[in-house]
Order: sequence, then structure tokens, then C-alpha cells
Amino acid sequence: MSKNLFKLFILMCCMFFTANAAFAHPPSKIEASVDGEMVNVTIMHNVKDRANHYIYKVVVTLNDKEIIDKRETRQLDDEKQVEVFEIPGLKAGDKLTVEATCNKYGSKTLELTVQ
Repeated sequence: MSKNLFKLFILMCCMFFTANAAFAHPPSKIEASVDGEMVNVTIMHNVKDRANHYIYKVVVTLNDKEIIDKRETRQLDDEKQVEVFEIPGLKAGDKLTVEATCNKYGSKTLELTVQ
């Protein structure tokens, strides 16, 4: 491969990955509330094509132990993904962590202490 052709190839690869990253983004915000043993989670993630760009994984840890690993194949709303989890035995002082991961790029984490 000639030197100029190689440089062109590298340039094209860089342009492709830069353009793809411009359309991918992590969740912008996570909100969660606890009601007894129910944890309501709203993950803000604005997308144009819910079948192609979505929150594909939500991991919940309780007191630093992973208890939920939920996978999705699409987002049900253009602006957000809503999840409800039942966590038996949840009590005041427990530390919950919710991590939401985009199928294209990035993740966001929320930590909260149960009141």
C-alpha cells in the first residue's frame, strides 16, 4: 500500500469514528425514588431511533453488591427509559447505585441512600 493511500485510509477511519461519536451520547440524567421495596428509575436519554439507539443495560447494586442486571433491546420512549424494580428487604441506610449504559456510547451512574 502506498504511503498516500495509507494516509487517506487513516483519515477516512478517523472521520468515520468522529461522525459516529457525534450522534452517540450517554444518558443525560438518572432520577430514582424509593417507595417501600419499590425503586422507580427514570433514565433521561433523548434519541431519534429507539430501536437503534437506546439504554441497553441497567445495573443496580445494593450496598456494593450487584443485585440486578437488566438488558434491553430498544428504548420505549424517545426521551427516557423508565424501570421499576422490587428489592425485598430494602431498609433505611441502604446504599443503592443505578448505572445506565447506552448501546452506542457511555453510561451514567446515580448513587442514593434509602431514607
